[in-house]
Amino acid sequence: MARHDEQSRTTDSQHAGSGQRGVFSRRSVLKLTGALGAVAASSLGVGNVAAADSTAGFGEGGYGADGYGTEETTTTSSLAVTTDGATDVQTTAATLTGSVTDLGGADSVDAAFEYRPVGGSWSTTASQTVTATGSVSQSVSGLASGTDYEFRTTALSSSGESATGTAATFTTVTESTESPPAVTRFNVSEAGRKDPHAEITVNWDVTDVDADLASVTLEVADSSGATLRSTAWSYDGIATASDTDEFRFKKGGGVDYQVSISVTDQAGNTVSDQTTVSA
Repeated sequence: MARHDEQSRTTDSQHAGSGQRGVFSRRSVLKLTGALGAVAASSLGVGNVAAADSTAGFGEGGYGADGYGTEETTTTSSLAVTTDGATDVQTTAATLTGSVTDLGGADSVDAAFEYRPVGGSWSTTASQTVTATGSVSQSVSGLASGTDYEFRTTALSSSGESATGTAATFTTVTESTESPPAVTRFNVSEAGRKDPHAEITVNWDVTDVDADLASVTLEVADSSGATLRSTAWSYDGIATASDTDEFRFKKGGGVDYQVSISVTDQAGNTVSDQTTVSA
């Protein structure tokens, strides 16, 4: 009996040992599996993917700075003008032109020009109201001849914003100081002979105080204005000229003739005179 019990205890003890070894083996397997999984995940970057995924929701990658959380930027324009140039420049007047290139979000803009002799004081033209971009212009008068001027486009918007364009320049035309030539003598006569012919004599003198006479032309025309005869002289800048000329028309008696003289100087100034003679 004693041996049987001892044998029984021994068997039970062996079974109990076997059970303990079984439990230890399962835990070891689980631990080993977990460690291997972590190593594998680390080598494959799974941990980094998970970390990245964690920010792809409401963080920077989702509703955060790179997703719905991106800040909106608003671009606002400003009032802008340009100064384009001067046109129709004369001795004492010119037309100033410019452009309104941006209203700056305003409903309307009052555009004008400032102008002055270079280095002088600014004068301002009347303003004109525009409601869209485009060209503007304004004529100015009372300028000095042969003078350098500068001008610029200015603008004031309905929202209170102002702008000024870069200055541009122009020079008014120099007023001519040339004196025109003068016809100082112009005598026309007909011989008055009792024959069917016409004999017309012209005595003339012309002068130019600038000593730049260029040409003198004589013409004889009939009563309808048709030219019958003409003669001309050319000069290279002299102060006086004169001559006596005769025109004969065969069987031209009983007709009225128009005789004219035209004098031009080198500056392009021209004067003329005319008279009628009967044959």
